[in-house]
Formats: sequence, C-alpha cells, structure tokens
Amino acid sequence: MGFMCTFVKTLQNYYDMITRMRRRLFFAIMMMVTTLTAMSAVYEPSLTSDSEVCVFFEANGTVNDTPKIWVWAGNTDGKLYVGTDWPGAAMTYMGDTQSGNKIYKWTYTGSLAMPTGLIFTWNNQGGRVDLSYTNHGYYVMGQLTKVIGVGESTFVPNHHVIYELDLYNFTSQGTLAAAQQRLDYLKDLGVDVVWLMPIHPRGILGRIGTLGSPYAPRDYYAVNSDFGTLADLQAFVAAAHSRGMQVWLDWVANHTAKDNVWITQHRDYYNSTLTSPNGYNDVYQLDYSKEATQVAMINAMEYWIDNADIDGFRCDYISSNTIPTAFWTRAITALKEYKPDKTITMLGEGDMANSVPRLLVCGWDYDYAWGFQSALVNNKNNPAGVLAQCKNLVGDLRFTDISRMVYLTNHDQNYNSSMNTQYGNNAYAFTVLTFTLYGMPMLYNGQETGYLMSRKLDYFNRTPINWNSVDNKMLNTVKALTALKHSCDALIDNGDRASEVTFLSTGNNNLVAYTRHHNDQTALIVLNLGSSTVNSVVTGLEAGEWKLAIDVDNIAAGLTAIPVTLNSTQSITLPAGGYKVYYKGEPTPEWQNGDIDHDHEISINDVSMLISFLLSRTPVEPELLMRGDIDHDGEVSINDVTALIDILLRGH
Repeated sequence: MGFMCTFVKTLQNYYDMITRMRRRLFFAIMMMVTTLTAMSAVYEPSLTSDSEVCVFFEANGTVNDTPKIWVWAGNTDGKLYVGTDWPGAAMTYMGDTQSGNKIYKWTYTGSLAMPTGLIFTWNNQGGRVDLSYTNHGYYVMGQLTKVIGVGESTFVPNHHVIYELDLYNFTSQGTLAAAQQRLDYLKDLGVDVVWLMPIHPRGILGRIGTLGSPYAPRDYYAVNSDFGTLADLQAFVAAAHSRGMQVWLDWVANHTAKDNVWITQHRDYYNSTLTSPNGYNDVYQLDYSKEATQVAMINAMEYWIDNADIDGFRCDYISSNTIPTAFWTRAITALKEYKPDKTITMLGEGDMANSVPRLLVCGWDYDYAWGFQSALVNNKNNPAGVLAQCKNLVGDLRFTDISRMVYLTNHDQNYNSSMNTQYGNNAYAFTVLTFTLYGMPMLYNGQETGYLMSRKLDYFNRTPINWNSVDNKMLNTVKALTALKHSCDALIDNGDRASEVTFLSTGNNNLVAYTRHHNDQTALIVLNLGSSTVNSVVTGLEAGEWKLAIDVDNIAAGLTAIPVTLNSTQSITLPAGGYKVYYKGEPTPEWQNGDIDHDHEISINDVSMLISFLLSRTPVEPELLMRGDIDHDGEVSINDVTALIDILLRGH
C-alpha cells in the first residue's frame, strides 16, 4: 500500500512538471518568428514621429506596375479610409536593392486611430497583401518574407477523422442525450472528432423554416432547449472523451440572430445602423471595430471551455471582411492560452489557399479545402482535371504549420445537392481520394451509410436520417478507410507532403495513381475516374510484397490485408469508378509503443526517460519516435508523457 501511495505521488509530481513544461514551451513558441516563402516583402510600418506613419514595400520581378496602398484607420471594414478611393494611392518609387527588387514608400502625416488597416495591391489588383498595424505590434497576412506578432498554430501531425453532426437530424429524438447513445457507433466508425453544429437557441425574428437557422444564434451562453441542457452537453462531451474522441463546437462570430440577447443588453456591440450581412434577413451584423465586441466574443467562447470542456471550435464565415484579421489572431491566441494544460484546436470555414490567404498566419490549425471540393464537382467527368487539382492541393507549401479539412459534402453542400448530383459514379472513388491524399477527412452525418447519395438534409427543418437505409458499398468503404487512416503511418496528416506524395504514371488518363510514404510505411492508391473499365500499367512502384487493403471488387469484406506481389511496372484493372488501396510496411507494434528503456514493459522509468529526453532537446531518432510517440501524432512531445502516465494509471 505504501508503494502504491508513493507511486501515485510520483506520477502527480510528473503531472505538475508537465504543466510547468507546457507553460514554458508555449511562451517560448510565442516568442518565435515565423518565416514564410516570399513573393514580395512588406517592411514594418514605423511611427517616424508622433504624427507620421511610413511604410515600405519591396517588389520583386513579379510586380510589373506601381503598387498602390489603401488605408483606413480605427477599423478594418474600410469605412474610414485615408486618402483616395479604392484601390488607393500609388506608392513612391525609392530605388532598387542590390538584388534588383524595387523599393516603394508611402508616408502619412497626421494622427491615425489604431488599428490601422493597409491593403497593398499590384499588377492591376492581381496581387494583394493585407496588413493590420496596431499599438500591440503589427500583423502581416499573405505570402511574405517575415512575419512578426502572428498567431501560433498548435497543429501537430495526426490521423484524425472529423464528423459533422446535426443534432436535429442525427437521431429521431434530436437531442444531445439521444446522440450520446450513438457515440459507440461513431467510435466504431472511426471518428476522432465530433463537430457539433451550433448548439445555441435559434433566432425567432425572421426565422427560416420551422427551426430557424443554426447560424442565427440567440444566446451565446445557452444550449438550445430542444437539444437538452448544459448538463446534457457536459455528459455528451464526457462520454466522447471517455471513448477517446474530441468535441468541437460550431461558432458563429460574424453576426447574431435579430433577437439575440445582446440586442437589448449590449446594443453597442452592433453597427450604429443595424444591418443584415449578405441579405440574411434573420441576423444582424456585429461591429468588430469596437473593443467591447471583440472581448465579449472571446469571453463567450472561453465559457464553453470552462463549462463543457470542449476541445475546439469550427468558426463560421471567417472570410467576412467585417471581422479584422487581427481579431482572429487575438481570439485564437487567447483560446489556446486559456488553459495551459488543454489544447484547443481551431478550424476556420474559409479557403486560405484562395479567398482568404490573409488568415494563414492567425494561428488556425485547419481551414477548408473549399476550392478542391469545388474542383472535384466541376471535374467529376474530367480525370485529368482532378489530377491537376490533386497536385495543386499537395503542392501548396504555404500549408506547413496549418492543415486542411478535405471533404465532399457538408450541411451547405448537401442542403443544395445530393452526392449523386455532385459527383455521379465517382462519389465512391472521391471518398477514397479525400481519405488518402492529404489533410483531415470529414464526414457529414449520413454520408457514411450512403444516405446522402440521393438525399438532402434540411437543417432549417426536421429531416431525420433513416439509419436503416444503408449502402453497404459506401459504409464498408468508409469503415475500411478510417481503419487504414488510423493504422497506416503513410496516411498521417502532416506538413511534409512534397516529399511524401508521389504521383505515378498510369498510361491512361482515366487512371489516377499515387503513393504516400511516411516512416517505414507506404500506401498506394489507384482510382479509375473514367466511365468504363480500365486495364493499364502503373509505373514507378516499389517492387515487392504489398498488402491489398481496400478493393472495390470485394469491399463487402471491409478492410482486408491480402498479400500481393507488385512489380515496379504493374498492370492493374479497375471498373469505372473503381479503386484499390495497397500498403507495405508494418505499423509500430503496440507493445513497443511506450517502452522507452527497451525492457519489454512499460513502467515509471519509461516516463522518467521520456521527460529527460524532452528536457535535453536533442533530435528525435527513428527508434525513439517509434517507441515514444504514444499518441501517434508523428512527434515526441509533452502530450506523449501525459499519455504514457495515463497508460500506467490504467494499468495500476
């Protein structure tokens, strides 16, 4: 008994040490400078006197006209602009650098309210960079050389699958308690993250449908009574956590319902004249030029970390021009700092590769691969176009400290179109593509059973999913993909795509083939995106023994592991819309994971050795990565110490 007390006390001491280490590591990271690939450079604005602002812009050879600058003070929605109309005043040419780049300057004499927003444009607005200069430093958005004061992403490599859950339609009861009863189903399906669509009461004024819009929140601090109570949400989250799943809340920051409690309690949070963004007649726009609005929104988000122990947020409509980029940097930093011993993950509904690159440096962990999804719809009958889009997705090297959510459908997409309409016969093959190419794959409730192939869910009205309607081909394909996503190291979601994804020559434009490689494992994916059977030769393979994990011809069997021998040049036959997934190399044996000292058991000595390694800051060798990556996220970190202690506590 005395030994057990000493053992538990020692573990508690380790937990205390871990908490201190987390704080030290976090603040060390926040002091780092992030470096991004340069197209052009923006020098830090400087207050050359109490009443003068000077900004420099360095243009490389891709800039073929005089850059212009659009400036506004005190907000970032362009209402109080300084100087000329859009796109602003031409900057002054100052001379060339030794490398041949051109230096331009803009000077303003007078008082500017903070934050001051700046937009640089060039090539007749073909190029653009946004910058917000505040009294707390400055933030630069876009592809720049040097970024100081940006938000830090906490993204770590992982094998996660996210599931969007609409409480009204997920069960016939439409409640949190009923959804909780289906958590075992989600766990068996292979879900790691449950994204709950907005849980707040919905607006009544201007209501859409019988339920109203989930994106018209009436009270940020309340649970929709149709779903249950705060206690029901707490129970749901606790039950998900006990199954190893995270819960993220859907968050609407841009606007509120017209009858939100803030309308009467905090009218000052809104524009002086109440406006409805984008013609949404059930909501009013919030005014983010006001400090009180920003603080209130962050406080509301923190409430759910405190009171429901949620693990992250999916943030709606982050591309809104009325929300300053600096707000997202501020909010994300605050949420990630809020509890040093808890990781908060941030997913933004926006395509940072295309529409909102300014948000890349705010600290997001994931964005939407929106352009990729749209490209799949537009190229459903054009395999060559799909291949080009795959290469674009993988080749965008701006996404290293941030990953992407890859998907085929969601509440917006499915509200308008079924998967059959969007993707035709390639819906199955595209499902394989989204799980194996790159990023975090997302499922929308009912997608996994094929229910959404020909049906649309209405999130303004009750349209509960019929779980007895099952397409076994789709369900078994998804189950096989989630199992392989978790077990195959090659399918890790990380930033090293350029070296780990290889597109292969197939000899047929309808056949798309690629390999993924990580550590000692390789995955081979072959898709027939054409309308007829293809028999063609795939070249560039690693010859030898492989295992056939997923085969469209016997998908009823689910995930398989059929030994096969592949040549470096291999003939493969696939029906229209068909797919095969192979892998070679074995994952880390479970008994080795955590056995840091190689004594064939897991003990407190392994915890001590792992902490000593982290404190030493020495490079991670492959052997230690194999044994020390307890949470299977592709790195050895303080989280692995926590996970190892959890294993010990369960064992004792």
